[in-house]
Amino acid sequence: MLNRFDSRLLRCGAVAAGLLAVGITGCELIATVDRSLIQDAVGGSGGLGGSGGGTGGSTGGAGGSTCVPEQCEGVDEDCRVRACDENDECVFENVALGSTCTGTGDETVCDGDGNCVECNVTADCDGDDICAQNLCVPAGCVDGELGGDETDIDCGGSCPPCVNGDDCNNAADCQSGVCDPGGGAGGSGGSGGGGTAGVCAPCTLDGDCQTDHYCDSSEECQAQGANGTNCTADNHCLNDHCPSQDQICCDTACDAICEACLQAKNGGSDGTCAPVSAGPDPDGDCSQSNTTCTTGNCTGTAGACEAVATTVECRGSQGACDPAESCDGQNPGCPTDAKSTAECQPSQGVCDPAESCDGQNNACPTDAKSTQECNASVGPCDAAEICDGQNDTCPGDVFIAAGQPSNQGVCAQYLCDGTQAACPTACTTAAECVSPATCPAGLCCLPAGETCVIDDDCCNNCLGNKLCN
Repeated sequence: MLNRFDSRLLRCGAVAAGLLAVGITGCELIATVDRSLIQDAVGGSGGLGGSGGGTGGSTGGAGGSTCVPEQCEGVDEDCRVRACDENDECVFENVALGSTCTGTGDETVCDGDGNCVECNVTADCDGDDICAQNLCVPAGCVDGELGGDETDIDCGGSCPPCVNGDDCNNAADCQSGVCDPGGGAGGSGGSGGGGTAGVCAPCTLDGDCQTDHYCDSSEECQAQGANGTNCTADNHCLNDHCPSQDQICCDTACDAICEACLQAKNGGSDGTCAPVSAGPDPDGDCSQSNTTCTTGNCTGTAGACEAVATTVECRGSQGACDPAESCDGQNPGCPTDAKSTAECQPSQGVCDPAESCDGQNNACPTDAKSTQECNASVGPCDAAEICDGQNDTCPGDVFIAAGQPSNQGVCAQYLCDGTQAACPTACTTAAECVSPATCPAGLCCLPAGETCVIDDDCCNNCLGNKLCN
């Protein structure tokens, strides 16, 4: 629980001059204590045995441009409620001083700083008790002397807790919630004698505090809250779960998309994690976006944002080989960016093969030209045409030039004449014949002594030794 006591405990003898003293005996003078002497507790803290105050500060509102208190993070308390400030932002507002509240013990009134306390004035206390630091205590707690079960002068025991440096027996005797046994005075004690166990000291770590407490920014131990109580950090909660989007202690981490720990968001109960109700996402996890295929609504299932229609394009094309993607109408998130393997540039001629996408890149591959045969030979003196690797069309059809050998020497002793695809069948000069053939009588033939196969090879005859005569 939060401490409600100022670090400057009022001693009866030290402040009597500043109190209204007429007609009041003993230490009841503190009933009209100047509250300017009591420093504000961080975030509006509660007193020893009282209900914890707020954790201070404002919290961000739910999505949208207009602040609605019921949609702000956190929960309302008896003495501290959600509200909207002049900038239309969520804040916590303290309930008026003296308002009725219900604390964890004897607390019944609000102190105007957001805390439920035992008293604001002595009239709030029963019997002979007086009000000191919002706590009803015996009058002896402000007499400036060590007495009763006090562990130091006017503090500890049944009196308000002590400041750092004062003697203590246990954590409850200290404003900080830490009684350091290493600094015990051993013998100062109250009228009962026996000394004290230690000295009040600031906490630095949660481990310095009692079980189910944490060390706050003021170096004081505070009680961890149950599920459904306000918080700003996980260690403020008994379950160690303080979802940042809700800022109340929760039964689980409750950090998935479209789940919340506030009744206003999930329709359940504060402190119990459940899916956000179907409809607009109060935390903005499901932003309206065509690129993520989400409408901005939750579906009523944890982790599920409502998907947009299948006709919505979620990723545009980045090139001829990158088709645009559209939402699938069922799932949030744009489908995987797929690349095409289709034809992207048609052929412009027999020497220009069509280009196809490679399935990896956005752009169509570079336009490449062929170096393959594009016009086959149709005769011994007709050369096949080959693509030149630069142009779309096949080179013009030409015959083997005059005086050049035929394909694979098919024309025997004759050279091509450059005018036809077929072999020549006559000659006018030896230049039209394959050397050493000559043209003695209009026909190419081998002279005597040349190797032959048949008589037609020779100008005369092919002898049995396969030589022309």
